[in-house]
Amino acid sequence: MAQQDRQYELILLGATGYTGALVAEWVTTHLPDDLQWAVAGRNAKKLQSVVDNLVKLRPDRKQPGRSQQKLHSQACDRRKKKQREPKLTHPSH
Repeated sequence: MAQQDRQYELILLGATGYTGALVAEWVTTHLPDDLQWAVAGRNAKKLQSVVDNLVKLRPDRKQPGRSQQKLHSQACDRRKKKQREPKLTHPSH
């Protein structure tokens, strides 16, 4: 896909988490105003809350796009295969 065909220059995944929200604030206050960017996460209400906070920081800046992402079961299955099973031991052993 050619660069000019892409809608955004930057998509911040996980924007509703603690670190993602901090990064979104930093982008809003430090990167150029003409940056085409979006915030993405699994919860639309939380995404809107992030955007509302960004508007409070810089009311004159264009709002980022929003993209709600659903975690597909195949992605979950692949993640589970990569994750090790925890070894649980009783403290007395």
